[in-house]
Amino acid sequence: MKPIQECALRLLQSTQALVDAAKAGELSSIDSIQQQRQHLIAELDLLSHQPDDEETLLQVRRIIEQSRELENQASSLLQQQRDEANRTLSKLKVSKKARKAYGEF
Repeated sequence: MKPIQECALRLLQSTQALVDAAKAGELSSIDSIQQQRQHLIAELDLLSHQPDDEETLLQVRRIIEQSRELENQASSLLQQQRDEANRTLSKLKVSKKARKAYGEF
């Protein structure tokens, strides 16, 4: 397997790990996964400037498209979690205001 293919596959694997972490709510690991992904994307960029056969580039393109789909999925999951956290925070603020108001009576 060529280096560009290996790099693309590592990107796909790390993007799947990002989805898995988002599904599990493991927000603490997302930053390190994103850093790894950024490194792989930079590496892919460098490797893409080297001449290669059309079939290899087509395979890499497909793998990158799969990674993008997974990234969109992870983004959606994280957005949902953020929205839920914001709703919870809003409820807590309302509860705090109510306790404070009733405490004054």
